[in-house]
Amino acid sequence: KVLIEDKILILDQSGCYCFNEDAEMKTDDIDITDAVWSSMVNITTSYLSVIILFTTPLLAFSLRLVQRRHKVPYLHHLIFSLHYTAFVELLVLFIFLLHIIVSPSMSVMKWVFGLISIIYLILAFRKVYGEKSWLKTVIKSVFTSLIYQLICLVLLAIVFLVACFVVAFQYH
Repeated sequence: KVLIEDKILILDQSGCYCFNEDAEMKTDDIDITDAVWSSMVNITTSYLSVIILFTTPLLAFSLRLVQRRHKVPYLHHLIFSLHYTAFVELLVLFIFLLHIIVSPSMSVMKWVFGLISIIYLILAFRKVYGEKSWLKTVIKSVFTSLIYQLICLVLLAIVFLVACFVVAFQYH
C-alpha cells in the first residue's frame, strides 16, 4: 500500500501493477523490496499449513483467556479452534473461487469474509460455550477475534523478518 501511495507501483495499461521508473526510489531499493516480497510469498506458500497449525493452539489459548470463568479443559478449546480454523480455511477457499469466477472487488470480499467469520464465531460461541446473553457472546467473540488477528499479525511480522534475513543473506 505504501508503494502504491508513493507512486512507486503504478497500474499499467493491462491493469497490473508495475514499478514506476520515474519514482524517486533507487533501482537497488526496488530490487531489494521486490526480493523481500517475493521471499515472503515463497515462505508463506511453502509453510502455510505449518503456520495454520501453529496458530490453532494459539487460538485455543486465546479462547482459554476469554472463557476463563468456565472450567472447560484446554482440549475443548483446542477442538473448537480446529473447527473454527477449518471453517475459516473453507471460507477463504470459497471467496477466492468466487473471486475467480465472478470477479467482484477484493476489498468487498475482505469485508464479506470478515463479516461471515465473525457471525459464525458468534453463533459457534453461543452454541459451544452456552452463553445466555447475546451481548456477552458478541463481546467475547470480537475479543477472541482481535486476539487471533494480533497473533496472525505477529506471525506475519516474523515471516517478514525471516524474508529480510533470507534476502540479506543472498545479497552478501
